[in-house]
Amino acid sequence: MKANILVVDQCNLENDGMVRTRKIARAIESHGYDVGFIGIDKGLYKIDGAMYPVDDGFDLPVFFWPMPFNLFFAYRIYRLSLKMNAGLIVAKSLKVFFPVWVAARALGIPVVFDMAEYFRGHGQLVERSFWEGLIKFPAFVGFLERTAVRLADAVWVVVQEQRDRFIDIPGSDEKVSVVSNTPEINNLEDIAGAGREAAGPLRLIYVGYIVEGRGIQLILNAISLLPPEANVEFWVVGYGVYLDKCRALAEDLKLGHKVVFKGRVPPEEVSAYLALCDVGVIPHKVCNFWNHTIPNKLFDYMLMSMPVMSTPNGPIMNVIEGEKCGVIVPEDPEEVASSILWLEDNRGAVEEMGRRGREAVLKRYNWTEDSKIILDTIRRLS
Repeated sequence: MKANILVVDQCNLENDGMVRTRKIARAIESHGYDVGFIGIDKGLYKIDGAMYPVDDGFDLPVFFWPMPFNLFFAYRIYRLSLKMNAGLIVAKSLKVFFPVWVAARALGIPVVFDMAEYFRGHGQLVERSFWEGLIKFPAFVGFLERTAVRLADAVWVVVQEQRDRFIDIPGSDEKVSVVSNTPEINNLEDIAGAGREAAGPLRLIYVGYIVEGRGIQLILNAISLLPPEANVEFWVVGYGVYLDKCRALAEDLKLGHKVVFKGRVPPEEVSAYLALCDVGVIPHKVCNFWNHTIPNKLFDYMLMSMPVMSTPNGPIMNVIEGEKCGVIVPEDPEEVASSILWLEDNRGAVEEMGRRGREAVLKRYNWTEDSKIILDTIRRLS
């Protein structure tokens, strides 16, 4: 009989940012496992394809929420694991790993650590308060990461560069696997490029959370340098703490109709926006964080036949240059503006790069391939 699998994360399953968590749960469930989920304030148990709440006996005050070293949260995981007869637990972030490990060891079941981000580098993306800086001090977070890798029965990372960080840990060769942030194919290939206008503006798009380290301001400054006759638009789809500052910058630069802020869009509607655009942008700050992870949006853009314009962060750059499916630009608005003008003047190259990108996703960079590693891990451990 197959074991039930419990997935534990720091947010609730319906959160927009839980794309990878939902993909993991669907991959596991599609192969006949029952999947439960614990987030901030909900326990959910998947039965016959539907999510059902699990009453864990608490009204869930703050001290039962996901926090590192929180034994109350560990006890909550323990109770729910017993209730759903879990045979394996997936810890979806460093924030929840140690309570998960405590509960799993008490139950005598294995733990998989999905290390989907470079946690040590988080402070490079956003400004931190003094106290946050102490708690998230890079050396301390790095120590926690390495400890979690040692304790986990298996570890998933999203790029080889992240896996290489732990190569000196005994047993890491066998336990650490790359499960990238690739897309589920589904029906997206049917609408790829369906709404693009050959004679219309060159439409750039950014999709995702908006913080300073994501680099939206680089594209805004570049667009301000374009000549008046340039037929270019930039769509920003997403929300975040830096959104108001980006709006203010666009207004200060008098970009007018050239920049459109779409705000938050439900995940299931994002593909419709991508189908109307020509080039996907990933203007992320060049730093260690982005050199040890890779965003979902890279492969989403590629699947939708869009070339990708990105700053030179290693894992992203390796895919773009390896597949010849986009352009790499420095963190210099003038250079970015020049690349935008080149793309506007070379629509045939834009189309060809987009075609190569989609072909690469359909053949290699897709969730069908990555989910095989997830299922192999679960079969081996459960």
